Amino acid sequence: MKRCDIIIPIYNALDCLKECIDSIRNTDLNNNGLILIDKSPDERVREYLRE
Repeated sequence: MKRCDIIIPIYNALDCLKECIDSIRNTDLNNNGLILIDKSPDERVREYLRE
């Protein structure tokens, strides 16, 4: 299987981010990478990503 990276740019929208991450967790990431690019000024987003 070919490698496929998932890139998610993040700028606020915490609820949408949670939904997005939850849907990705339900997939097989063994051959894939997940790249999160956080440019959000919202501290709640950073706290969520640290978890």
